[in-house]
Amino acid sequence: MSTTQIIREYLTQQCLEVYFADILGRDVDPSKTTKLAMVCAQRGLAPAECAFITDTLGDLLEAAAAGVPTIAVTWGYHTAETLARGNPTAVVHTPDQLRDVFIALVEKT
Repeated sequence: MSTTQIIREYLTQQCLEVYFADILGRDVDPSKTTKLAMVCAQRGLAPAECAFITDTLGDLLEAAAAGVPTIAVTWGYHTAETLARGNPTAVVHTPDQLRDVFIALVEKT
């Protein structure tokens, strides 16, 4: 888990920072459950109206505690089998699948 500044620097180096409205590292709060609740509240959204994309089982469990639907990506830290133990809303294996699943979730709300 990194600080907001480290995450921001990495995203800037990769020309990705423009795609994120909020960047919250461990310096904001070590709990992703708390940070997810913060972001939902700041945006005036119910947790069910949000989605959390992750590559770790721990993140899936924290998002579940916050009531936020999850999309697990299999090209990161944990295997698909490990991610499945977190009961994600969806498991995706490619960026194209991620796009399609995310769009489908957004259209449901």
